[in-house]
Amino acid sequence: MRLADKTVLISGGGTGIGRATAVCFASEGAQVMIAGRRQGPLLETVDAIHAAGGQAEYVVADYADVQHVEHSIAKTVETFGGLDVLINNAGVAGFAPIDEVTEEDYDYQTSINVKGLLFATKFAIPELAKRNGGSIVNISSGAGLKAVPASSVYGITKAAVVHFTKIMALETAEKNIRVNCICPGFIETPIFGTFIPQEKLAESKVSFAEMTPLKRMGRADEVAKAALYLVSADAEWMTGNIVTLDGGLNIA
Repeated sequence: MRLADKTVLISGGGTGIGRATAVCFASEGAQVMIAGRRQGPLLETVDAIHAAGGQAEYVVADYADVQHVEHSIAKTVETFGGLDVLINNAGVAGFAPIDEVTEEDYDYQTSINVKGLLFATKFAIPELAKRNGGSIVNISSGAGLKAVPASSVYGITKAAVVHFTKIMALETAEKNIRVNCICPGFIETPIFGTFIPQEKLAESKVSFAEMTPLKRMGRADEVAKAALYLVSADAEWMTGNIVTLDGGLNIA
């Protein structure tokens, strides 16, 4: 039980990487709070954790709204008595050539991918410090490291997450708070259905697998295991690190 008696908040915890991380961490003894915009997936995830004997609760929160972000931190502390780990996973994606990008596209992606993550970190730091330190893991993307056509908005938000991780690692080191980042490649999650038409989804996933040196898409539980390592005592000498988890996609 690598996370026994630890309290974790995971944003975007109802589906995909967030759900896999919640299930993984709960199986390692953590008390897990998951936050997200839709109650249904959050409840399903919590029920699955409870059925497996784990501890979990949820809070409905839109990470585009700073008050919701602050409430999710407060709710975690109120429910479990403190906070040891923050997983900044909530994110949205969208792809379009620059001549088709709208102000709404920009505002939507930056409000969640950057603003929500930044303020979650801000509000979490004092709570983590009360526990004499803790860990933050930010979920970025390979698109934050490597230029991808039609990703002008998404790419800059994920690049911001990478750089923000390094800044926070420096700012919080004296508080014994470690801040690391995971940049996944193509991971089999529902997010692709939010920007790829259903009739093209299967074909696109085949293409993603072919583009990856290991010739498959990644699994959400593989990202969860990487996050588990980063927040565990096994990684207590790691901070400010950017971990690529992409089947070799971003090999230089």
